[in-house]
Amino acid sequence: MDTGAPLAGEEFKFEIEGFLLSSLPISRVIKYLEALKTLIGAPAHTHVQSLADGSLHAGLLVDGSAAVKAHECLGQASREDGGRPRAAFVHLNAMIAEDGGVGTLRSITRDRRLLTFPGRAQRTDPLPSFWEEGALRGRLVGLATRAIEGRYAGDIRNAVETQRFFCSEATALALTKYLFTVPIEVSGRGRWRRQAEAGQWKLLDFEVSSFRALRPASLREIRQQVQEAGGLGLNSPEAMDTLRGIR
Repeated sequence: MDTGAPLAGEEFKFEIEGFLLSSLPISRVIKYLEALKTLIGAPAHTHVQSLADGSLHAGLLVDGSAAVKAHECLGQASREDGGRPRAAFVHLNAMIAEDGGVGTLRSITRDRRLLTFPGRAQRTDPLPSFWEEGALRGRLVGLATRAIEGRYAGDIRNAVETQRFFCSEATALALTKYLFTVPIEVSGRGRWRRQAEAGQWKLLDFEVSSFRALRPASLREIRQQVQEAGGLGLNSPEAMDTLRGIR
């Protein structure tokens, strides 16, 4: 960020749109001003000159001796690797988002916008979760010996991740012999939520109603299943070699 030559003193204007200043408790306004002074990097040399009614509009004056440092901090705050100034920016932006606003910080003296606070525009609320019948497959790698609110927890590991499920005491006892042995499939109802930022599905809860051990199928059985499903183009005498290569 090009800040220009240092000045004897500098006026800043901090604005938040999206809510009324009068709707905030005094303690919240004070926290905003303290966070702003921390962001500027010179709390002892930053003075609040005015607070306008309506949205939160604050005029500030930074003493000339601290103006250079203030611009250095604001320059760092605009970068992802900006250290403490960036952390101060993230903290202030989180406050603005929590109150449902968006903000800006301008240098009145230089007639220049220095920072934009996306606030609510950057906030991603979690998508709603839903229950769905399904199954988890993998190797049982954990099984609780004590119940929490009447449920026993277990962990099943597949090639990608370890997933947590819950079951009754009777099911937990029956599952004990499969701990760290053959792969199993547990069936029941799972509660899922799609992650807005990554587009992936996250399992929040899974209630087991039944399970079964999975017997590893032989190569010949797999070939037979593929052929019964339509062949997938593997009906030639070379099918066994192809499947062996894939496996």
